[in-house]
Amino acid sequence: MIRPSSRSKKSAVDPLDTDRQRLRDEEEKIRLLEEKIRRQEEVARRKLENLPKELEERKRRQQELHRLHLVSAPTRADGLSKLRDKRHPLRQKNSTVSGGKRMSERRAARMQFILLCIVLGIILLLLWKSLPSS
Repeated sequence: MIRPSSRSKKSAVDPLDTDRQRLRDEEEKIRLLEEKIRRQEEVARRKLENLPKELEERKRRQQELHRLHLVSAPTRADGLSKLRDKRHPLRQKNSTVSGGKRMSERRAARMQFILLCIVLGIILLLLWKSLPSS
């Protein structure tokens, strides 16, 4: 009497069935990805359609803020609003007064100041050491 082995049960599984199942799983994944891409495309299309409206709204809000700033700003008789107004010719001619130095210039000036302080400290230390102690 021959006993059926465990190997004979494994060979009963058809390799075509496993391939079909694998293909079905891959098709399902692809279908889900396609749906996701369609949703993203629809969201992007809606954003693109709303973009001109949003830009117009942003421009309108900035114009309102600019008007409010001009209303709340001091009068020209004060002399202060001349430098605040971006369109004023004095501001364009003399940009260093209102704009100040750039960050790189500030950093370079700070380093120069620190180095000069160190040199001054060394000179003072050497002078103090050279004094005769009585």
